[in-house]
Amino acid sequence: LAEIRIKRRLETVTGVAAARVIGGAEDEVLVELDPQRLDVLSLSVLDVARKLGQENVNRSGGEIRDHQTTYRLRTVREFRSIEDIENVIVRHGETGTLRVRDIGSVAIVPRDDEILVRVNGRPAVQLDLYKEGDANSVFVAQRVRKRIEEMKHDRSLSGCKIEILSDQARFIEDSIASVESTALMGAILAALVLYLFLRNLLSTLTIALSIPVSVAVTFLLMELTDVSLNVLSLGGLALGIGMLVDNSVVVLESIQRLREQGMEVRKAVVEGTGQVMGGIIASTLTTIAVFLPLIFVEGIGGEIFRDQALTVTYSLLASLFVSVTVIPTIIANGSGSSPGLIMRLILVIDRILGPVARLFSHAMTAAQRLYARILDQVLAVPWVAPVLAVMLCILVLPQASRLGSELVPDLYQGQFHFDVELVEGTPLEETDRKVSSLELAIERLKIEGLPISMVTSTVGDAPVLGEVQSGDRREHVARISVTLTEDATREQEAIVIERIETEFAKVPDCPVTLGRPSLFTFRDPIEVEVYDEDLEVLRASALMIEQRLKLVPNLLDVQAQVSDQVPEIHVRLDPVRLSAYGLTLGQVADGLRAKGIGEIATQYRYAEKPIDVRVRMR
Repeated sequence: LAEIRIKRRLETVTGVAAARVIGGAEDEVLVELDPQRLDVLSLSVLDVARKLGQENVNRSGGEIRDHQTTYRLRTVREFRSIEDIENVIVRHGETGTLRVRDIGSVAIVPRDDEILVRVNGRPAVQLDLYKEGDANSVFVAQRVRKRIEEMKHDRSLSGCKIEILSDQARFIEDSIASVESTALMGAILAALVLYLFLRNLLSTLTIALSIPVSVAVTFLLMELTDVSLNVLSLGGLALGIGMLVDNSVVVLESIQRLREQGMEVRKAVVEGTGQVMGGIIASTLTTIAVFLPLIFVEGIGGEIFRDQALTVTYSLLASLFVSVTVIPTIIANGSGSSPGLIMRLILVIDRILGPVARLFSHAMTAAQRLYARILDQVLAVPWVAPVLAVMLCILVLPQASRLGSELVPDLYQGQFHFDVELVEGTPLEETDRKVSSLELAIERLKIEGLPISMVTSTVGDAPVLGEVQSGDRREHVARISVTLTEDATREQEAIVIERIETEFAKVPDCPVTLGRPSLFTFRDPIEVEVYDEDLEVLRASALMIEQRLKLVPNLLDVQAQVSDQVPEIHVRLDPVRLSAYGLTLGQVADGLRAKGIGEIATQYRYAEKPIDVRVRMR
């Protein structure tokens, strides 16, 4: 169901590169051969597997041309039913025809489990979706969610519950929405502060107009330079909003000063803007000079700060453009206009907010008088202020190293996971038993009322899409992912993690490591790499370093990643006895393999999906 119905429909979503199904029972065709009959007939598993592969063919043979047409040549004889496999001729001679059904049985059976997936304790199948390299994560996620909603109403999938386990786009969307609301609030507060100082609603609205116009110009420049709306670019825009009105305030004050001196409006606009143009250009360029070099930073730092630096630069340039063009034009054209409905409304609002502005003005006057008295006393002893400033630098700056440093702080996403790694060689059943105990511990905490929404467990491991298969089944590893409720906070997450770790400590011989979803492909914060040609010396050294690092304060989850050797049973054969029985070492090895995992002979299309045909002895 997941492979045929769900996976194929999700892979058709625009922006989705591939989908991978994890977990669930997979089928295979098992051809079990009778070892006694094989001995009598002097056949091996490899002989039967080779014959099955030769009889299941769909192969190109080149082209055939005549005078007018070119024909493609293809040899086709594929298995269409189990009976086709049973009727494959293994040997034909004077004694008759020997078919597969004469020496064994053929059936479609579930393949041995390699990965188990459970959601809230119930068996499940997990689908991992991979987006195309140049696709937008948010847009792809929105299309996928829409397709999932459509599938929930599909009658052919009735009885199948589809849940989204993890969605990186949700965190991106929430972060962008938070930054957008913060930027909007900052713009409103900036306009309010302007009104309290200017005490004139018309002047405040004139300057506040520079904010949306500057933002619009900034978006245009972002589009031209392929800067997307992300947390960093919006953060740079929010950072620049407070500076967008600076140039407009300077131009407005210059024009009003000349008008108060009796100068005509248009002349005051021209001369007032010209007098301060050099100053606001210099002020804007000095601020840009701080942010613009961040664009040329190499490495991950440059990738992080590039969008932010460009956005701040664009917003400042836009504010400079608005302050010397839009603001003077509004003042010149609006001063002589006759009072209309909008002007009367502004005057009414001005009268309503007047008492608040006057109260703030009185408070500012009192503060200025207090500051004047304090400054007069400080100036009486001129050396006090410089000495205090130097002492402050001497005492505080050396302590800056105690603040610590990191690339990005821990990001709260409402999700975390625990990686379980048992001793190498632990069978899947034992790993699953340990994970089930951990799941029960989390379920008890959920019943107690902790904000836990979903628990997903993956027992076993598979390579990420695109990685090379190593051939080893990592049945000793597992991951338990915990999703908190939407109203959970960072403080509650810390409590949940502490309680879970306490419960996990009660499960013996089950080491776990805490992890969180990462938006960046970073390795562990601190890594110590040890090199040696002797594996035993390397193991002992790594464990010794691990114990010493655990003694360092504030270091958590210290773990030596020393891979254990997979337990093996070595079969050593006596060459003399092999020769006496007329056997070779390769024949014995093939026999052991045939009795164990068998041989993959070919593939058989079953339910619109190719499955393996495995040949082995009973």
